[in-house]
Amino acid sequence: MSSKSNVIMLHGWTNGDISNIPEFLPDSESNWMGWTKHELEQLGYQVNNPFLRDGYKSDYEGWKKEIENLEIGENTILVGWSSGGAFWVRWLGETKQKIKKLILVAPSKVVGNSKEVLDDLWKMQANGEGPEYKKEWDSFHDFKCDVTIKDRVGAIAVFVSNDAPWLVEAAHIYARELDAELVEIPSQGHFAKNTRPSPEFPELLEVIVR
Repeated sequence: MSSKSNVIMLHGWTNGDISNIPEFLPDSESNWMGWTKHELEQLGYQVNNPFLRDGYKSDYEGWKKEIENLEIGENTILVGWSSGGAFWVRWLGETKQKIKKLILVAPSKVVGNSKEVLDDLWKMQANGEGPEYKKEWDSFHDFKCDVTIKDRVGAIAVFVSNDAPWLVEAAHIYARELDAELVEIPSQGHFAKNTRPSPEFPELLEVIVR
């Protein structure tokens, strides 16, 4: 058995069923999740990028049923993008699971954000730019961060770029609440495929393997 950590990278809230768009799937080397998985596997890591096909219309409990089939232990590194990051924070607070590292990439958060940025978010959603299944999305994000997570995780890092204001604020709040390293990278937006110059994400790879 490999002595290296196992890594699980969890995608965010998708815009509907993306199962028929191969380049957007988490194992595709056309995006940073697939690229990072390939690079880690070359280094001997066991990597799992689960795809929750119905995640966009499921609440937290629906996501949890899928994720708890995975092997997560004290030597596991968890990476979460957007709502995937929010899921890991909520799940770790609920289960009190000890892990090696937690890495959040543009994590979403609404409880504890300022009224100013949330007003912008609600306006955006009212204009039809939000999730299709808003009830599930709202329920999914309705939790407070358990700050004692930092006592059970070896290292925590949060990546942020020139994202929407509510997401930039969310990243800074998580970093503050969890005493996490804040990694600011310019011109990456929400770290989506269409806002990045290439699938390569060496900064994330470095944080995982160090």
